[in-house]
Amino acid sequence: MLHVLSASPRYRLEPYRWRYPVVGAVPYKGFFDARAARAEERRLARRGYDTYLRPSGAFSTLGWFADPLLSTALDGDPAELAATVLHEIAHNTLWVPGDASFNESFAEFVGYRGAEAFFAARGDGRTAARCAALWRDEKRLADFWIDVERELTAVYASGLPQPALEARRAGVLARARAVLAGPLDRAFEVYSGRRLAAKPLDNARLIANRTYMTGYDELERVYADNAGDLRDGVRAIAASVRRHPHLAPLDALALYRHPRPPAVPARFTSTRPARSARPLPGGAGRAG
Repeated sequence: MLHVLSASPRYRLEPYRWRYPVVGAVPYKGFFDARAARAEERRLARRGYDTYLRPSGAFSTLGWFADPLLSTALDGDPAELAATVLHEIAHNTLWVPGDASFNESFAEFVGYRGAEAFFAARGDGRTAARCAALWRDEKRLADFWIDVERELTAVYASGLPQPALEARRAGVLARARAVLAGPLDRAFEVYSGRRLAAKPLDNARLIANRTYMTGYDELERVYADNAGDLRDGVRAIAASVRRHPHLAPLDALALYRHPRPPAVPARFTSTRPARSARPLPGGAGRAG
């Protein structure tokens, strides 16, 4: 089994980064040796970091080698399994060195949207619908983590002494758990907010979640602009990122414009003056 470690200072939302050739700096480190993983976790904890060590059933070598799928990944939900496989394949399609948040979020988008398309093409509408529901839950969770991040950032920037800072931090995290177990649990279609609320929550876990849930709106906009065609959407995302190598990937996507059809020549346009707009029958417009 693969073990993945993330870390962050206790009073600052800043990922601890490991640096590697090719992939650049990343906010996590993978271990095949559980003892080595726990030793590194303890080392960082002694230095005052929040730490988050968790298992992973798959990983990508970015196309350099055949990517393994660990047997531990085969026992779960077929929708999640398909999303995981497509997530790792997506890394072979596009990887921006040093920008793990974009890379992982792009792969999450491809994983869930791709899994939905895969099962739909096989005539398995039920599993395709589950994939779509999982992706909607992912987006709900992404919005939630953005709100928690915003609150904690304000607390850490407040300049309070450490005891007051610790109390404020604890309050934010307690409210976050309450939202997970209450309103968000009721909004989820597949996920269990109560189960998520029962897990530990700290800076390391928040950063690990945000690493995989950043820029969903920008990715979805390109997907929608390509009529919900995932192949075309992925091509457009990759082309936009590569076209603007001096920009952060999400900034590059902000410049994306779907190619428009050529303008109709003037000689084919009507020369009649436009008629005055008339109110709809029964009133000036539709009621909200």
